[in-house]
Amino acid sequence: GTVVYRSDPENDVRASLQRLNRDGKRARVGNLQGDLSFPMLSPDGKRLAVIRYEAGLANLWVLDLTTDSSTRLTFEGARHNRPRWTPDGKRIVFGTQSGLFWTRADGSGQPVPLIVKRPSSAIGVTPDGKTLLYTSDGCWAVSVDGDPDRPRVSEPRKCFDGPDRAVDGDLSPDGRWLAYATQLPQSE
Repeated sequence: GTVVYRSDPENDVRASLQRLNRDGKRARVGNLQGDLSFPMLSPDGKRLAVIRYEAGLANLWVLDLTTDSSTRLTFEGARHNRPRWTPDGKRIVFGTQSGLFWTRADGSGQPVPLIVKRPSSAIGVTPDGKTLLYTSDGCWAVSVDGDPDRPRVSEPRKCFDGPDRAVDGDLSPDGRWLAYATQLPQSE
């Protein structure tokens, strides 16, 4: 297999994406450079979604790992974060300060709002593609169905009972497990 990673994000604002093979040899991937964050491999392992920061903005890009071509998916001047692929690899879910969106991974079409008016970050999409988990002052889940270009989204429901200060997370590929980070209240 191949591992893709970001080299020394603390000190290298001109970071490049790299492949690391099993022998420990590195090779540059694609032509994207700059402040790159949140790399996420597609379900088939052939594409990589990444956020590229430039001029104070953070836009979503997709890099085709077989051709090294890249496609910019967002242009609206927001700070995008934490891309997550749908299980079929056709869409990418991402958060912004104004909500949660998804867009076609091939670059056609415009981002479609799923959750609006709340800063949000995507956690993942269940394997059946019908439930989306995200953080926004805790962990939330919504059902998504209908036309992907005009999806119907259910009312948000909490991921679990009790105190919830989830700020980031990831869903296991089989959808059975949720790993998440939480903010603990400051001790007095």
